[in-house]
Amino acid sequence: MSQFTVDTHLFRELGELLVGRDSTALVELVKNAYDADSTEVTIHAEGLANPDRGFILVRDNGFGMTRQQFEEGFLRIASRIKEQGARLSPRFGRRYTGAKGIGRLAAHKLASLLEIHSVATNPMDGSPIEAFRAAIDWDKVEQATILDQVSEDAVRLDPFKPSRTAPGGTVLTLRRLRRRWTEQERTRFISEARSMQPPNFLTDRIAYRLLSNTLLFDEVARYSGKGAGDWSLQLTGDFDVGDEYDEPIADAAAWVLEVDARADFPRFGIAPTVQYAASHPNATAVVRSLEQASPLGYPRFQARALIREGRDWTAGARSITQWRNSANGIRIYLEGFRVLPYAERGNDWLDMDRIYAARARKRDPLIAGLFDERDDLNADEGLLNLPSRSYIGGAFLTLTEAGGLKLLVNREGFIPDAHFLHVQAILKKAVAFATRVRSAASATQREHRRKSRIESAAKKYEALQRTPTQQFEEVARSGAELLREAQTALASGAREIASERVAAAEKILETAPDAARDMRDREAMVHVLASLGTQTAAFVHELEGILGLAEAVERSLSKLADELPVTPGPLRKQLARTIAAVGELRLSLERQASYLTDVSSANARRRRSRQPIGERFASAVNLVVHHAERRRIQIENGIPAELRSPPMFRAELTAIFANLLTNAIKAAGEGGTIWASGRHTDNRHTVVRVENTGMAVDPADGEEWFRAFTSSTADVDPGLGKGMGLGLPITRRMLDEYGGEIQFAAPSPGFATCLEMIFPE
Repeated sequence: MSQFTVDTHLFRELGELLVGRDSTALVELVKNAYDADSTEVTIHAEGLANPDRGFILVRDNGFGMTRQQFEEGFLRIASRIKEQGARLSPRFGRRYTGAKGIGRLAAHKLASLLEIHSVATNPMDGSPIEAFRAAIDWDKVEQATILDQVSEDAVRLDPFKPSRTAPGGTVLTLRRLRRRWTEQERTRFISEARSMQPPNFLTDRIAYRLLSNTLLFDEVARYSGKGAGDWSLQLTGDFDVGDEYDEPIADAAAWVLEVDARADFPRFGIAPTVQYAASHPNATAVVRSLEQASPLGYPRFQARALIREGRDWTAGARSITQWRNSANGIRIYLEGFRVLPYAERGNDWLDMDRIYAARARKRDPLIAGLFDERDDLNADEGLLNLPSRSYIGGAFLTLTEAGGLKLLVNREGFIPDAHFLHVQAILKKAVAFATRVRSAASATQREHRRKSRIESAAKKYEALQRTPTQQFEEVARSGAELLREAQTALASGAREIASERVAAAEKILETAPDAARDMRDREAMVHVLASLGTQTAAFVHELEGILGLAEAVERSLSKLADELPVTPGPLRKQLARTIAAVGELRLSLERQASYLTDVSSANARRRRSRQPIGERFASAVNLVVHHAERRRIQIENGIPAELRSPPMFRAELTAIFANLLTNAIKAAGEGGTIWASGRHTDNRHTVVRVENTGMAVDPADGEEWFRAFTSSTADVDPGLGKGMGLGLPITRRMLDEYGGEIQFAAPSPGFATCLEMIFPE
C-alpha cells in the first residue's frame, strides 16, 4: 500500500523559509525559554571565528522539559502541544510566543549538532521531576533519504534522575557551527539581540526626572495578562555587550510621546521633560483624542517614545553611541519581543526619514481632527519634522489584543493588511501630532534666532560691499587723518593726545598689508584676464571663420548624399554618420560664437544695468547644454523672473553663471541634476543658489577652491577641457566689485554641493 514519506531535507527547506536570519533563529530559542516561564535567559558564545570548535549556548531557568514533552514536542514535526488548552504557561500565565516548531529549525539553521540538557520541575514549587540529555546530529539525519531511514545514532536520548537540589531549566548547546562569524556579523547580531527587549525607560513607570506627572499611563502593557512576569536576557562570552546606558540616553530626551490605542478612541499625549521645560517656558503637555473610534477587531496597543531635539542623543563615548544606534526609531514589540524589521536602518516604515528629507513647510494633514483650526500654530511647522534617529520608542502589542495581525511566514514583519495599516496610521498621526506641539512650543525662540541671524548677516554683507581697493583707501585716509591730528596736538603741547592718535594710526595701518596683498592679487589676476581677453577677442574672428567652414562642409556632404543611390549601403551609412557629426560640430561652434560675441561685444560692456538673473542663467545654460545632454544631466532653472542683480554688465553675469555651470557639470556625474534657485532675504538682499548632485564639497573646506589655479579636476574633459582653477576666483572678483559674495553652503536634500551668491540691495 502506498503511503506518505518525508524527505530529511524538509528541515533545511523549512529553516530557510521560516527563519530569516541568525538573530531570528536565536530569538526563537529565547521564546521557547520564555514560554517555559524562565526569568533568566543567557546566550553565551565562544570561538565563533572557528566553526568546528566554536559553540553557542542558550541557558534558561524555566520549568524544563520532560522526556515525553521532548519526544512529542521537539522531535515531532508540526507538534500541537502549544496549541492545546488555553496556550498559557503554567506558572506566570504567559501567552505562548513559539509556534510551528521553529525552535528546532532555528537550531538546524545555526549548527550541525544540537546538545540538550534539561531538568523538568514542578511549575508550582520548582521541585525536580525528571531529567535527560539528548543530541541531534543534523548531518546524520540528512544522510538518510527519508525520516523513517534516520539511524539511531543521529538522535540520542539519555534519561537520568536529577538530584533533589538540581535547578530546573534547559541548556541548548549548538556545536559545529554552519559558518564562521565575522566581526561585522557578530556586531550585527549583538545589536539585533540587544534590541530583542525594549529599554526599561520605555516600559516602566516614567522616572520623575523625565516627567513630573503621569501622561497617559504609568507602565506599558506589553504582556497578555497581569501575571506574565518579567525576564532578563544576558549576552556573555563573544556576545558580551558591556554596560547599559539607559540613564544617559533617557536624560538626553526633550519630549515624551505616548499613544493609548487600547481605548475605543485612541489618545495622544506629549509632554516636555523636566530638563527641557526648564529652558523652554512655552513647552507644555498636550493631550488629544481621535474623534473616530477604532474599528472592532482591529489591534489595540500602547506606544511610548522619547524625542531628542538635535543631531544626536549623546555626545558621550563611542560605546554609548553604539548602544543608542541599537535602539533608534519607533519599533514594534509583540508580547515583549521585538518584531523585525521595523525601524531597522533603511526601514522607514513610518515615513519619518522621507518627510524629514523633503523639508516641506506645509502642515501635515494627518493631524486633522486633533487640533482646532483656530489654534495659534506656525505655518512652517513642517521644517520641525525629525528623522527616525531622533526617536527611541516602541509600539507594544499583546497576542490577546493584536486583532487580526498576522506575522509573515519567516517571522519578520506583519502581513501589510488593513489591520497592520491601522497600527501604522495611528503612529504616523502621533508623530505628526508631536511635530505640531513641538513647533508651537519653540516658535518664539525660533523667531528670536531668525532675527539674530538676519542682523548678523546684514552686518556681514555691509562689510563685504567694500572692495579691497576701497578698504585700502579707507585705511590710508584714516591713518593720514590720525597722524595729522597727532602732529597738531604735538605742536600745541598736548603730548598725551598726540600719543593716543599715533597709537590709533598704528593700529589702523597694521591692516594695510592685508589690503595691499588683496590689491596685488587682483592686479595679477587683471594681467591674466587681460591676456586671455586679448586672445579671446582674436579668437572670436577665427571662430566665425571656422563656423563658416563647418557650414560649407555640411552643405557639401548633404549635396553628395543626395547624389548617391537611394539604396542603403555601407558608404551611405558612413556618410550619414559623418553629416550628423559635422552638424553637431556646427551647433557647438554656433553656441560658442554666440556666447563669446555676447560677452566680448561692445554692447555687453557699454552700460551697467539691473540684469534679470534668471534670463542670464538661461543664456549661460545655452552654452553648456550640449555637454549636459551628453552626460544625461538635467539643468533646472528655478530662479524667479522678478529677481534682478545690482547694476552690472550683462557679460559679467553671463560669465559668472557659465563658470559655475561648467564646474557643476563636471561634478554632477552621469545622470545628475543641477538646480538653480533664488530668493529675496528680509534685509532686501538677493540670494542665488546653484546646486548639483555628484561630487560633494564640504562648506567648511570651501575656501580652498577660491584660490587661483586650484582645480578640482585633474583630467581633461573632452568637451569642457581641463580646469585651470580660475573660474571661482574670477567669479568672486567680479562679485566683489558690486559688494556681492559667493561661498559654498549646505546643499538642499538630494544634492551634494551648493554655491551660494549674495547680491546686495
